[in-house]
Amino acid sequence: KPADVALSRRFAALARMAAAQTAEIVWQLLEQETAATSRSRLIRLAGQLGTSGLEAARSRLADSRWYVVRNACNILGALGDPDLAAQLGQALQHSDARVQQAAVAAIAKSKAAGWCEAMAQALPHLQPHLQETVLSELIVAKDPATIPSLAGFIMQASGGKQGIREKAIQVLG
Repeated sequence: KPADVALSRRFAALARMAAAQTAEIVWQLLEQETAATSRSRLIRLAGQLGTSGLEAARSRLADSRWYVVRNACNILGALGDPDLAAQLGQALQHSDARVQQAAVAAIAKSKAAGWCEAMAQALPHLQPHLQETVLSELIVAKDPATIPSLAGFIMQASGGKQGIREKAIQVLG
């Protein structure tokens, strides 16, 4: 009954009681699920598991399958991982743009400690549309910790989307 909110809350509370085992079971189901609606329900459930879900999600960040890493980024963001920026550093440099997008969204939404620096360091590895998104976030944040990474990005930026270098200079200013 996907529309029954009370039942969903009770199920999440029961799942938290059997924490570690539940997290692994949810991840196994998530890795096998083909229907998008069922996957989104499982992701929401995994996001309600609390700290027990952190280790299961962190271990999935090194998986070779892009969709598993993307789901791990989403779940770590939903769980409010206090070390999110450091945990998703590799995901920001992932070869698949969908993983990068999930990592950027999770970090930007959480504003976890060190998020500005992590995003600035990832700029050279991001897809052009994500570079623009990250620069828009950084221009508002005005974090001095991003200065070395932004300066390096500006110096090595070539090609790519028109105006990225100019926007990076604005952020630096």
